[in-house]
Amino acid sequence: MLEFTGERLLEGLSLDSTQKITDVDLCQWIVEKGFGGEVVYSNGFGWQRWGGSHWEDASPQSVRGQVSDLLKAAEAILRLDGSNPGFLNAIRSKMSAARVKSLMGQLESEAYVEQGFFNPPADLLNVRNGVVNLRTGEVRPHDPSFGFRQVTSGRYEPGSIHRDWEMALTALSPEMRAWLQFAIGQGTTGISPLDDRANFLIGERAGNGKSTIVLALDNALGDFAKLASERVLLGGVNDHPTERMQLFGARI
Repeated sequence: MLEFTGERLLEGLSLDSTQKITDVDLCQWIVEKGFGGEVVYSNGFGWQRWGGSHWEDASPQSVRGQVSDLLKAAEAILRLDGSNPGFLNAIRSKMSAARVKSLMGQLESEAYVEQGFFNPPADLLNVRNGVVNLRTGEVRPHDPSFGFRQVTSGRYEPGSIHRDWEMALTALSPEMRAWLQFAIGQGTTGISPLDDRANFLIGERAGNGKSTIVLALDNALGDFAKLASERVLLGGVNDHPTERMQLFGARI
């Protein structure tokens, strides 16, 4: 939660002491001063809170707690400031648990973002030490505006190798290694050319490094790698979308 000072709370506050303050006014103020762009609501995902590297699920109870803490802090600061008794009274009228709960519907509207907000550019990959541009290798700082809900398990370290990975690749011909690199790169971006919309399946022959390669990808890509239910692959278009929703944002 953001730190609050009297100056920050009153900054940009246009409501005067005689103006009637509505729930809409109060919720807009909470979203601006309390959430600060780091708590949003979206259909399908519900409440989301920025965790420093990616957006994370936030329970309605935790959001209500954040709102309650904000109102308590604001009440104390505005009581000492004394410049806006009307706004102070409006805050006091909403400080009970039941009144805070009654604001949640309006807060959902004021903090709303489209689901597409959480669909970041395919050529960016969110890693523990920043956001990698897969085209250039540039690493940018984490930023909530990218909309990532996923992050890899580890840091991006250019040039890193591992002997198990190198050993697994020796089971493949040079041509197959090049093709595998292309397939993994295509999967990591999630970009599939119109003339190459294919599912890549690993053959059944034993002892060829399949497990090493698959587990390495799963561990390295973290939240971007998902184990899909057979219902996702075999289900019909009218099946319940819960399983497909779990793949939102997945790359592999």
